[in-house]
Amino acid sequence: MSQNTPPAGPPAGYPAPGSPQPGPYAGGPAQKSGQYPGYQGAPTGYPGYPGAPTGYPGYPGAPAGYPGAVPGGQFVSNKSFLTAWLLALLLGGLGVDRFYLGKIGTGILKLVTLGGLGIWSLIDLILLLTNKQTDKQGYKLAGYEKHKTVALIVTLALILLSIVFNIARGGASTAPSGSAAVVPAASPASNSGATTAAAPAGYTVGQPMSVDMGDGNVAKVTIVSAKYSATANATLNSPAKNGGYLILDVLWETEKGKTSSNPLYFEAKDADGRKGDVEMFVDGALGSGVILPGDKARGNVAFDIAPGTSTVIITTPLLQEAARLQVTPQ
Repeated sequence: MSQNTPPAGPPAGYPAPGSPQPGPYAGGPAQKSGQYPGYQGAPTGYPGYPGAPTGYPGYPGAPAGYPGAVPGGQFVSNKSFLTAWLLALLLGGLGVDRFYLGKIGTGILKLVTLGGLGIWSLIDLILLLTNKQTDKQGYKLAGYEKHKTVALIVTLALILLSIVFNIARGGASTAPSGSAAVVPAASPASNSGATTAAAPAGYTVGQPMSVDMGDGNVAKVTIVSAKYSATANATLNSPAKNGGYLILDVLWETEKGKTSSNPLYFEAKDADGRKGDVEMFVDGALGSGVILPGDKARGNVAFDIAPGTSTVIITTPLLQEAARLQVTPQ
């Protein structure tokens, strides 16, 4: 063939006339309509191509139903909002809600501080109701949108009932347990030959006290003994700020209904009216927990307080005074 004779057809490897044209890269497949714009001839399955299955946002082309994927790109915990809310509402002071969420460390801390004296329990309840609480991995709790309205209404209703109940109790004219009853004076017409019953004496060390804890629950509490010591814990041996520790040996029983023993239900004031500090790490401390009828709890309650006679006060779970007695440690 001479130099001036044109070739009979395209060189080998080129598509025949009229066949689909390749993409912009050598040897690429023919462009088809509907493929990813700007990438002619991209193979099917290219991440983000039109019609790709939806899944975890931000992961183009992830298969539908990617585990834990929800709108917004967040994972959903396998922990239930409803369960966590009920535990926080009913047992928040014992840290049970945090144990359920896998937060063992803060659960223990919440338990030993009795819910941060109630403040921590309230904060955790608010976090749950506003969907700010998460599990150990930081995932949102399942079922919040479904149950949030009922949870909020029930919580507010219980708070309102508690306020009304305590206002009603505060207005009652009954004398608190352990205090001297007021005996009205006899009328002049009935004085002849009549004797007036003496008011009962205050409680003493070793005498059981009937303590009204509210809601029809009555505890029987006995201060078995009282002593004054330079230390409350042999291991820590923490120095007292007020000279020493008043250590009470307490026996807690339930006389009626269901009560809970708790060192924070006790207060102590010295002879000058100064309040002693509760020592939580006393040896053989009184445990916290529900005491059913027929069951007992016994342990020590300690106060960093000045020496001498002290006034010991027992309160309800709402920190209202229920009983008191004078204690002179040995």
